Amino acid sequence: MSRCFVEKSDPTCDDAGFAIPGLYCTWLGQVPPQAEEVHLRCGRPSSYTLGGRNFALPVTLDAKEMEEVFLALCAGSVYAHRETLRQGYLALSGGVRVGVAGRYVTEAGVITGVTDITGLCFRLPHRFPGLADGLFGEWEGLCAGDGGAAPGSGEGDGDCGAARVNESSVIVGRGRTPDHASFNPDARRVSPGGGILLIGRPGAGKTTLLRELTDRLSAVRRVVAVDTRGEIALGGVGRFLTVLTDCPAGAGLEIAARTLSPEAVVTDEIGREEVPGILACLRLGVPLFASAHGGSVADVRAREGLGEVIDRGAFSLAAVLTRNGEGMTIRTEVLSCCD
Repeated sequence: MSRCFVEKSDPTCDDAGFAIPGLYCTWLGQVPPQAEEVHLRCGRPSSYTLGGRNFALPVTLDAKEMEEVFLALCAGSVYAHRETLRQGYLALSGGVRVGVAGRYVTEAGVITGVTDITGLCFRLPHRFPGLADGLFGEWEGLCAGDGGAAPGSGEGDGDCGAARVNESSVIVGRGRTPDHASFNPDARRVSPGGGILLIGRPGAGKTTLLRELTDRLSAVRRVVAVDTRGEIALGGVGRFLTVLTDCPAGAGLEIAARTLSPEAVVTDEIGREEVPGILACLRLGVPLFASAHGGSVADVRAREGLGEVIDRGAFSLAAVLTRNGEGMTIRTEVLSCCD
C-alpha cells in the first residue's frame, strides 16, 4: 500500500470531513470540510481550493502512486468507466466528479483510454440550504407578473423587452443568503414560463446553485433531473424529484418532457448537443433550469444553438455567477417574461 494512504477505518481519518471513496489520505485532516476541490499531481505539490483560493498540501505523489489512486477510484476496472473517461472524468458515488489528466489514447480521432496519470481533480459537492431562495423568489415573482407584463409592453416594474439587472452577494458556507420572500410550500403554484439559466466560468458554483434550486423547485413541483454526471440529485435533495442518470442530456431532456409529466426539468452544462432536447421542453411548455459555461449572457448567446433557444424563450431569467475570496455574486437578467 502506498505510503500516502491508510485504511478507511483508521481513526486518524475520523475528522477528515469527506472521503475519497475507497481511500482516506493521512493528510486529509488538513483539508477543511468546506473545500470545493482537491488536486493531486504527479511530481508536483497537491492542493485544495476553498473560496476561490488555492492552498498547498504537504504531499507529492510519484507516477506509481498516481496510478494506484486512479485504479482504486476505478475499483480496479477502468473499462467500467470508459464512457466518462472519454469525456475526461470519473463519476463517483456521492456526486464526486474526478477530472483526469494524463496521456489520452485515441483511435481515428476518438478517445479510447488514458494512461500515465499526471493529475486528478476532485470536485467535492456540498449542500447550502437556502442558497437559491432569492433566485427562486425572483423567478416566481417574474412568472406571477411582478416583473412586468407581456414582452415589450413596458408595463409592470420593468419592460421585458429590455434587460433588467439585479445583483446580490452570497457568502457561501457562512450562513448568509440573499433576502427573499417567505416561502409557503403549500401555496398555489404560479403558472410556469421559461426557466432559469445559470451562467458562470468553471468553479463559479453553477452546479452547487443548481442543486439547491432543484431542491427548492421540487418542494412543490414535479421535477425531473437529467443528472448525467450524478452531481445534482445528492442524498436529501428533492421532494417530488425524479432522476435520469447515465443518459445523454439531449436525449434525457426529450424523454423527461415527453414521458415523465414534469412541471420542470433540470440539467447541468448545456451546449449544442442539448439544443434539440431544450426545444422539446420549449414546445411542450416545460420550464427548463440549466447551467452553461460563460462569463455573461452574451457569451452564451454566441455559442452555437444556445442563442437560438434563448431568443425563442426557453429561459425567462439568467443568473450570472462570479466568485472571489468572499463568496459568490449572483447577477440576474430578465430574458423573457413567463407566459
